[in-house]
Amino acid sequence: MNAPNVKILAERIKIKINNFPYILLRPKIDKNVLELFKGKRGIEIGGPSFFFSFTGPLPVYGVAKSVDTINFSMDGSNLKKINRNYNFVLSCHSLEHIANPIKALMEWKKKLHPSGIICVIVPDKRYTFDWMRKYTSFRHILTDYKKKTTENDLTHKTEIIEGTDLQLAKIARNKKEYGKKISKNASSRIMHHHVFSVRLLKHISRYCNMKLLMIKHVKPFHIFMIIEK
Repeated sequence: MNAPNVKILAERIKIKINNFPYILLRPKIDKNVLELFKGKRGIEIGGPSFFFSFTGPLPVYGVAKSVDTINFSMDGSNLKKINRNYNFVLSCHSLEHIANPIKALMEWKKKLHPSGIICVIVPDKRYTFDWMRKYTSFRHILTDYKKKTTENDLTHKTEIIEGTDLQLAKIARNKKEYGKKISKNASSRIMHHHVFSVRLLKHISRYCNMKLLMIKHVKPFHIFMIIEK
Protein backbone atom coordinates (compact mmCIF):
# COMPACT_ATOMS: atom_id res chain seq x y z
CA MET A 1 0.00 0.00 0.00
CA ASN A 2 1.53 3.33 -1.00
CA ALA A 3 1.84 6.37 1.30
CA PRO A 4 -1.17 8.34 0.01
CA ASN A 5 -3.45 5.33 0.52
CA VAL A 6 -2.18 4.85 4.08
CA LYS A 7 -2.87 8.52 4.82
CA ILE A 8 -6.40 8.32 3.42
CA LEU A 9 -7.15 5.13 5.36
CA ALA A 10 -5.86 6.71 8.58
CA GLU A 11 -8.00 9.81 8.04
CA ARG A 12 -11.14 7.73 7.46
CA ILE A 13 -10.51 5.76 10.65
CA LYS A 14 -10.01 9.00 12.61
CA ILE A 15 -13.28 10.41 11.30
CA LYS A 16 -15.25 7.26 12.12
CA ILE A 17 -13.78 7.09 15.62
CA ASN A 18 -14.65 10.77 16.18
CA ASN A 19 -18.20 10.46 14.94
CA PHE A 20 -19.37 7.14 16.37
CA PRO A 21 -19.73 8.00 20.11
CA TYR A 22 -21.78 11.12 19.34
CA ILE A 23 -24.31 9.18 17.30
CA LEU A 24 -25.15 7.46 20.59
CA LEU A 25 -24.53 10.27 23.10
CA ARG A 26 -26.29 13.05 21.16
CA PRO A 27 -24.66 16.05 22.88
CA LYS A 28 -26.87 19.08 23.64
CA ILE A 29 -26.27 22.78 23.02
CA ASP A 30 -26.44 24.94 26.17
CA LYS A 31 -30.09 25.14 27.27
CA ASN A 32 -29.82 28.92 27.62
CA VAL A 33 -29.55 29.15 23.84
CA LEU A 34 -33.10 27.75 23.56
CA GLU A 35 -34.42 30.93 25.20
CA LEU A 36 -33.67 32.74 21.93
CA PHE A 37 -36.37 30.65 20.23
CA LYS A 38 -38.88 30.13 23.03
CA GLY A 39 -42.42 31.18 22.07
CA LYS A 40 -41.26 32.72 18.79
CA ARG A 41 -42.08 32.17 15.13
CA GLY A 42 -39.45 31.03 12.66
CA ILE A 43 -38.78 29.44 9.30
CA GLU A 44 -36.36 26.66 8.45
CA ILE A 45 -34.54 26.42 5.15
CA GLY A 46 -34.64 22.79 4.09
CA GLY A 47 -36.17 21.35 7.25
CA PRO A 48 -37.24 19.59 9.24
CA SER A 49 -33.84 18.61 10.67
CA PHE A 50 -32.82 16.19 13.40
CA PHE A 51 -30.58 18.89 14.90
CA PHE A 52 -33.63 20.95 15.94
CA SER A 53 -35.89 18.00 16.81
CA PHE A 54 -37.08 17.04 20.29
CA THR A 55 -34.11 14.67 20.72
CA GLY A 56 -31.59 16.74 18.76
CA PRO A 57 -28.74 18.94 20.04
CA LEU A 58 -30.92 22.07 19.99
CA PRO A 59 -34.63 21.11 20.27
CA VAL A 60 -36.10 24.31 18.83
CA TYR A 61 -39.26 22.55 17.65
CA GLY A 62 -40.20 21.88 21.24
CA VAL A 63 -40.05 25.50 22.42
CA ALA A 64 -40.86 27.67 19.38
CA LYS A 65 -44.39 28.91 18.79
CA SER A 66 -44.16 27.78 15.15
CA VAL A 67 -41.56 26.79 12.57
CA ASP A 68 -42.46 27.00 8.89
CA THR A 69 -40.30 25.19 6.33
CA ILE A 70 -39.20 25.84 2.77
CA ASN A 71 -37.45 23.50 0.34
CA PHE A 72 -33.93 24.91 -0.01
CA SER A 73 -33.36 23.01 -3.26
CA MET A 74 -35.87 25.29 -4.93
CA ASP A 75 -35.98 28.48 -2.87
CA GLY A 76 -33.11 28.52 -0.40
CA SER A 77 -31.66 31.82 -1.59
CA ASN A 78 -34.91 33.36 -2.80
CA LEU A 79 -37.67 33.99 -0.27
CA LYS A 80 -39.58 36.59 -2.25
CA LYS A 81 -42.70 34.43 -2.18
CA ILE A 82 -42.71 34.47 1.62
CA ASN A 83 -45.08 37.30 2.60
CA ARG A 84 -44.36 37.49 6.33
CA ASN A 85 -41.44 38.15 8.66
CA TYR A 86 -40.06 35.94 11.43
CA ASN A 87 -38.18 36.06 14.71
CA PHE A 88 -35.66 33.51 13.50
CA VAL A 89 -34.38 31.56 10.49
CA LEU A 90 -32.92 28.05 10.83
CA SER A 91 -30.54 26.42 8.37
CA CYS A 92 -29.01 23.01 9.06
CA HIS A 93 -26.55 21.65 6.49
CA SER A 94 -28.12 23.58 3.63
CA LEU A 95 -25.85 26.64 3.22
CA GLU A 96 -23.03 24.52 1.78
CA HIS A 97 -25.42 23.41 -0.98
CA ILE A 98 -26.15 27.00 -2.01
CA ALA A 99 -23.91 28.51 -4.70
CA ASN A 100 -24.28 32.08 -3.44
CA PRO A 101 -24.28 32.04 0.39
CA ILE A 102 -24.06 35.81 0.85
CA LYS A 103 -27.14 36.26 -1.30
CA ALA A 104 -28.92 33.60 0.75
CA LEU A 105 -28.06 35.21 4.09
CA MET A 106 -29.06 38.65 2.80
CA GLU A 107 -32.37 37.20 1.66
CA TRP A 108 -32.96 35.46 4.99
CA LYS A 109 -32.08 38.69 6.82
CA LYS A 110 -34.84 40.54 4.94
CA LYS A 111 -37.42 38.17 6.44
CA LEU A 112 -36.39 38.88 10.03
CA HIS A 113 -38.04 41.23 12.48
CA PRO A 114 -35.67 43.75 14.10
CA SER A 115 -33.22 41.86 16.35
CA GLY A 116 -34.25 38.60 14.69
CA ILE A 117 -31.66 35.83 14.47
CA ILE A 118 -30.30 33.34 11.95
CA CYS A 119 -29.04 29.98 13.22
CA VAL A 120 -26.73 28.27 10.73
CA ILE A 121 -25.18 24.81 10.97
CA VAL A 122 -22.65 23.73 8.35
CA PRO A 123 -20.29 20.73 8.18
CA ASP A 124 -16.98 20.77 10.03
CA LYS A 125 -14.97 19.45 7.11
CA ARG A 126 -12.40 17.78 9.37
CA TYR A 127 -14.91 15.05 10.19
CA THR A 128 -16.87 14.73 6.93
CA PHE A 129 -16.32 13.57 3.37
CA ASP A 130 -14.99 17.09 2.54
CA TRP A 131 -11.87 16.54 4.64
CA MET A 132 -9.56 16.54 1.59
CA ARG A 133 -10.89 19.84 0.23
CA LYS A 134 -9.45 23.27 0.99
CA TYR A 135 -11.47 25.83 2.91
CA THR A 136 -13.27 28.27 0.65
CA SER A 137 -11.84 31.79 0.74
CA PHE A 138 -13.95 34.87 1.46
CA ARG A 139 -12.77 36.31 -1.86
CA HIS A 140 -14.35 33.33 -3.59
CA ILE A 141 -17.64 33.81 -1.71
CA LEU A 142 -17.67 37.56 -2.44
CA THR A 143 -16.96 36.97 -6.12
CA ASP A 144 -19.93 34.59 -6.32
CA TYR A 145 -22.10 37.28 -4.76
CA LYS A 146 -20.96 40.08 -7.06
CA LYS A 147 -21.22 37.85 -10.14
CA LYS A 148 -24.71 36.77 -9.05
CA THR A 149 -23.68 33.13 -9.29
CA THR A 150 -26.60 30.72 -9.64
CA GLU A 151 -27.08 27.05 -8.83
CA ASN A 152 -26.17 26.18 -12.43
CA ASP A 153 -22.55 27.15 -11.76
CA LEU A 154 -20.17 24.21 -12.24
CA THR A 155 -16.91 26.20 -12.22
CA HIS A 156 -15.47 24.12 -9.40
CA LYS A 157 -16.86 20.77 -10.49
CA THR A 158 -13.45 19.12 -10.97
CA GLU A 159 -12.11 20.32 -7.60
CA ILE A 160 -15.22 19.05 -5.83
CA ILE A 161 -15.11 15.64 -7.51
CA GLU A 162 -11.42 15.17 -6.74
CA GLY A 163 -11.72 16.41 -3.14
CA THR A 164 -14.81 14.47 -2.06
CA ASP A 165 -14.14 11.20 -0.22
CA LEU A 166 -16.77 9.01 -1.84
CA GLN A 167 -16.02 6.14 0.54
CA LEU A 168 -17.37 8.31 3.35
CA ALA A 169 -20.00 10.19 1.36
CA LYS A 170 -21.68 7.10 -0.11
CA ILE A 171 -23.43 9.27 -2.70
CA ALA A 172 -21.86 7.66 -5.75
CA ARG A 173 -19.91 4.51 -6.54
CA ASN A 174 -17.10 6.35 -8.30
CA LYS A 175 -15.97 9.76 -9.57
CA LYS A 176 -17.57 9.28 -12.98
CA GLU A 177 -20.97 8.60 -11.45
CA TYR A 178 -20.55 11.51 -9.04
CA GLY A 179 -19.65 13.78 -11.95
CA LYS A 180 -22.88 12.88 -13.72
CA LYS A 181 -24.89 13.67 -10.59
CA ILE A 182 -23.13 17.00 -10.14
CA SER A 183 -23.91 17.91 -13.75
CA LYS A 184 -27.57 17.94 -12.72
CA ASN A 185 -26.87 19.86 -9.51
CA ALA A 186 -29.31 22.68 -10.27
CA SER A 187 -32.12 20.20 -9.62
CA SER A 188 -30.48 17.57 -7.38
CA ARG A 189 -28.47 20.01 -5.20
CA ILE A 190 -26.14 17.18 -4.23
CA MET A 191 -22.95 19.25 -4.44
CA HIS A 192 -21.21 21.06 -1.59
CA HIS A 193 -20.32 24.32 -3.34
CA HIS A 194 -18.27 25.63 -0.44
CA VAL A 195 -16.25 24.42 2.54
CA PHE A 196 -16.78 26.65 5.58
CA SER A 197 -14.46 27.48 8.45
CA VAL A 198 -15.22 29.49 11.59
CA ARG A 199 -13.12 32.32 10.18
CA LEU A 200 -15.02 32.35 6.89
CA LEU A 201 -18.42 32.39 8.61
CA LYS A 202 -17.34 35.33 10.78
CA HIS A 203 -16.18 37.21 7.70
CA ILE A 204 -19.45 36.56 5.87
CA SER A 205 -21.45 37.70 8.91
CA ARG A 206 -19.57 40.99 9.08
CA TYR A 207 -20.11 41.57 5.38
CA CYS A 208 -23.85 40.97 5.84
CA ASN A 209 -23.78 43.50 8.69
CA MET A 210 -25.05 41.01 11.27
CA LYS A 211 -23.95 40.70 14.88
CA LEU A 212 -22.26 37.47 15.85
CA LEU A 213 -23.88 36.03 18.99
CA MET A 214 -22.27 32.59 19.02
CA ILE A 215 -20.05 30.38 16.92
CA LYS A 216 -18.56 27.03 17.93
CA HIS A 217 -17.70 23.52 16.82
CA VAL A 218 -20.29 20.96 17.86
CA LYS A 219 -19.53 17.25 17.86
CA PRO A 220 -19.47 15.18 15.84
CA PHE A 221 -19.17 17.24 12.63
CA HIS A 222 -20.90 20.62 12.86
CA ILE A 223 -20.04 24.30 12.97
CA PHE A 224 -22.82 26.13 14.80
CA MET A 225 -23.44 29.86 14.44
CA ILE A 226 -26.08 32.35 15.58
CA ILE A 227 -26.12 35.88 14.15
CA GLU A 228 -28.49 38.77 14.87
CA LYS A 229 -30.02 41.37 12.56
